[in-house]
Amino acid sequence: MDREWLLRRLDRLAPLTVIRGLPGMGKTTLAATWAARQRAQGAHVVWLNARSARASRGDVFAELLRNALVEGGLVTAAALRLESTGSGEWGAQLAEDLSDHVQQLVLVIDDADPLTDPATAAGLCLLLSQLPTVHILVCARTFHPIEEEAEVHELPMTVLTGRDLSVTVGELPTFAASWGHELSHARALELHGAVGGWLAAAKLVLDRTPPTAASFASDVALHLLREAVLPQIVDDGVAEVAMCLAVAEEITEDLVRTLLVDDPYTQGLLGNHTPASLLVRLERHGLLEEAPMRPDARAWRFPVLVGRLLADTLAGRHPERVAHVHRAIARMLVTDARAGAQKAVLRHARAGEDWPLLARQWTARSLQLVVAHPDAAVAAYADPPRTAVEEHPILGLAAATMTGLRPHVDDRTRAGHLGAQLRHLGAMHAVRRFRTHDEQSLAVAAAMAAHRVDGDPFAALRLAQDFTNRVDAEGSILPTISAGNAALLDAQWALTALLADDTPTALERATRSYHAATGEGMDLVAGMATAHLSLIHATLGSTGDARFWLGVHEGLATQPVWLDHLVSVPAHIARALLHLDELDDAAAGRELALAGDGTDAVEVWPFIAYASAREALVLDDPVPALARLEHLGTVHPRIEPRGTARWILDRCSAELMLAQGELNRAQRLIAGAVTGPGAVASAVPRARLALIAGEYALSHSIVSQNLWDRRCVPRDRAELLMIQAAAAVAMDDRSAAAEAFTRGHRLARHIGTLVPLTTLPRRTRDRLLQLTDIDLDADVRRRIDARPDVYPESGKLVTLSPREAVVLDQMVHHDTVAEIARALTVSVNTVKKQTIAIYAKLGVHDRASALLQAYGLGLLPGRAEPGVRSHDAV
Repeated sequence: MDREWLLRRLDRLAPLTVIRGLPGMGKTTLAATWAARQRAQGAHVVWLNARSARASRGDVFAELLRNALVEGGLVTAAALRLESTGSGEWGAQLAEDLSDHVQQLVLVIDDADPLTDPATAAGLCLLLSQLPTVHILVCARTFHPIEEEAEVHELPMTVLTGRDLSVTVGELPTFAASWGHELSHARALELHGAVGGWLAAAKLVLDRTPPTAASFASDVALHLLREAVLPQIVDDGVAEVAMCLAVAEEITEDLVRTLLVDDPYTQGLLGNHTPASLLVRLERHGLLEEAPMRPDARAWRFPVLVGRLLADTLAGRHPERVAHVHRAIARMLVTDARAGAQKAVLRHARAGEDWPLLARQWTARSLQLVVAHPDAAVAAYADPPRTAVEEHPILGLAAATMTGLRPHVDDRTRAGHLGAQLRHLGAMHAVRRFRTHDEQSLAVAAAMAAHRVDGDPFAALRLAQDFTNRVDAEGSILPTISAGNAALLDAQWALTALLADDTPTALERATRSYHAATGEGMDLVAGMATAHLSLIHATLGSTGDARFWLGVHEGLATQPVWLDHLVSVPAHIARALLHLDELDDAAAGRELALAGDGTDAVEVWPFIAYASAREALVLDDPVPALARLEHLGTVHPRIEPRGTARWILDRCSAELMLAQGELNRAQRLIAGAVTGPGAVASAVPRARLALIAGEYALSHSIVSQNLWDRRCVPRDRAELLMIQAAAAVAMDDRSAAAEAFTRGHRLARHIGTLVPLTTLPRRTRDRLLQLTDIDLDADVRRRIDARPDVYPESGKLVTLSPREAVVLDQMVHHDTVAEIARALTVSVNTVKKQTIAIYAKLGVHDRASALLQAYGLGLLPGRAEPGVRSHDAV
């Protein structure tokens, strides 16, 4: 395979060209291809193999060159003097003798390593400096003396090293085909990772690897390097130093100084070298290749196989030295700000079992490590020894966190590992076992996540508050928690407060988290904060703020990680709510599809349920939506009665039941929500229930009691005003109806939502529009009128006394009045009286009809016929 870019570099025809690299890099093949091209273009080409001719001394080489020139017909023996062959002067004589005979001469010296006599290098450089028509190409395994001599003579040079000769991944399949092997790109990538760009090693490995083998037999290349290559180019002293340096991915003068000068453990290995001279020597031996340009300092790397062999040899000979070198490298790189440096810190710290450093790294930059270097983080922190965890408890939390980076681990399992680790350390008070406030803040954040997944956000809030109270009580002039960890703790606090129905705290903590995170460049945490801020504001009805935070969120450089459900899903829900406000159900559906169905999102599922229920109401599709809510209730059984998830689930279920006309079922669900945490949140379905049941005064009263409660959010306030207007119309109180409708419409416009208008039956809405002379925009009117009525205008609500409800329930289990009386230990006459009352209220005359009607009205657990609204709702 012709390597054109290398041949073009040789075509520059510098006076001296040097190709150096390990045996098997393709030096001779490249030189032969280029020489043939030069010969075809009319140049005289002379090829010498210094090793086979044993031309180590200058006089021997001069004689060899003289014979080659004569045998090639370039000049006669009589025309060549070469009288002084003991020094480099023979080069000047040769230049003079050839000046009248040769117009262009290419001299290729292959296997030039034996030509170490200074007279040889001096003679060749004199020839080049005095006869411009001569070009010399030297092939050698290591740095050749002629290179230094050429610098003395200021001769232009072209030098190709092992880095230039290394084949690329893209070239490997072509080379493999020429050797009789088929190699896909994926396999070429794997082979290149095993042997680098070393051609001989690649061929050897392919020849020794069966076609069906899962992995390459790269050990044969290591054997070749160990037995046949390295002994020829390095001595034991150089090899010992190189083995220490091979532990690092990248070598600089500072690293050499740290490992071999400043470290008492390895002092003496450097010998008489300085760090700079050692690097030069290793590069000249072909052991190091200069790494891509760095802005701060030059750097070198070992070829893949060379580095692997040297590191493995050190591990076999001096295992304790390997661990020490790893630790030294890790601690040196901690302050390195370059991309990828912290990944190297993790690798070296784990290999050197530097548990204190790993603990400090996790405390200082846990989230950055997880986001930027997830694979390295897993390798560094997964499964630490028990003794290390006992000494540094933060490593236990890090290990538990690593479960989230493994494939197919859901939120519940991840948080379960965090909770288990905290319980292992001694329950939640184990936070005090962590050494610093920074470590404790991470433990509190992890404990909060575990509590939330257990369904108890209030315990999580108590833990966070107790921690901050203790930190404040201990007092300090300087902050004791880093800004990054404070941002992470506040982000966890915000989500916890949101799930505990403490919206003001959620807003405050999310805002604090965003500002702290942006100051630290932590876009992932900032993304979590802005996503939750947009969701909170969209849920409240503060749509302008929601759009603002969505804009900020979209400008952050977040990337998909295991925390993606806390970064992207809340933003998808917020966008869906904003689209629903505009009755754009197609766009809302796309966002909800991206958010998921809520079964996997352990912590934000209530808000998926809320948005999905609102979508179902807008689309007039309540039956499947109610089934999905019931499914979510079974998937997430740990629901705190006082928390957000409970009232969202109950409220959304009640609204969907009302949309189906199942008034009694909705009443039974929200009957206990008149007081307590969900009272204001349930005011909308309670007022709507009374409105549909014809209890207009009660509906008006419920609205009045909750409308200006500070916990009533703008979005609910707009709907309550619409319900109040509808009740006033039904009571023929036109003035009150117009006032409520005007205020509700004004608030809905401020929010930017059309949904409250769609919740009114069309006849009621049209009458209110006439009363107020509100002129809706034509497009708005078209979109609203295109929607069917969400809720029925009226429905039957059957109210049973507690005793009647008990008897009705017993009818399901017993066939006769006598059996019911025995079951309840009351008289038969008492049961008869209550049965008659039940029949009257249901409008039936027998037990079978009573049960059928009770199921249909939702008075008994169960459902009416799927897809059919209650026949008593109009």
